[in-house]
Parts: sequence; structure tokens; C-alpha cells
Amino acid sequence: MPTVQVLRERDNPLLGRREVHFSLQFDGPSPPRAEVRAALADALKTPPELLVLDHVESSYGARRATGYAKVYTTPERMKVIERPHILQRNFEPRQKKEKKKEEKKPEAPKETAKPEAKAPAKEEKKEAKPAPKPAAPAKKEEKK
Repeated sequence: MPTVQVLRERDNPLLGRREVHFSLQFDGPSPPRAEVRAALADALKTPPELLVLDHVESSYGARRATGYAKVYTTPERMKVIERPHILQRNFEPRQKKEKKKEEKKPEAPKETAKPEAKAPAKEEKKEAKPAPKPAAPAKKEEKK
């Protein structure tokens, strides 16, 4: 489980929430949002239903991240104030993109055209082309 350290905490009574900037230490790959929310909820001693992660940023190769979260006083207040995509990111399980395996339907065999049928079409195309223009007669050079 990641280790959380609160860097700054500010009460915002107008919006009915606490705003928290935090630092996160972890081993291995970056933890998923759900795991970060659980660790932060434990550190702040608040129910995870009222905690919204706004963003978590990590640097390549570093085993730490910084982030910004908001702890609301009521779920109703959270739903009114928070942006819908942030709520979706925090509370709806992430669905993995399913690779759509298209079933190959047996295709009807293509009818092969007879060579005699193609030949007249080619001749028509040749006839459709205009005849080449005769070469212009060479101009005589005048000597002075």
C-alpha cells in the first residue's frame, strides 16, 4: 500500500470541502486510482465516498507522485460541485477496452468472370482513347 504524506490542507467552507495537496510514495508501478483513494482516505481519516482525487502526477522512474484531492462534507454537495468526468474517474470502475474480435463470416465465393467477357471490355477502352496526333513536320532552318 502506498504511503501518503499531506503537504497542504485548506478548508473551503464556501464549497463545503477540504482541499488537500499530498505526496505519495510507492514501490513498483504507479498504483491505480482506487488504491490511492483508499490510502488517502486512511491518512485523512475520512470515508472514501466523500474523497475525490482531482489529479495524481508522477515522474518517470521516480517512485513517488504528487496530487490534489478534495474531501466533501456531503455527497450531495460533491455531486453539485464536481465535474462529471472527475466523478466518473473516481467512482465508476474503469472498463478495459475490449478487443473486438470480428468473426469472419463465410463470404460468398466470388464469381470469376470468363476471360472472353473481359477481352471486349479492354478493346472498348482502347477504342475510347483518342488516336495519337501525328508528329509536327520539322521546320526548315534558314541560312543567312
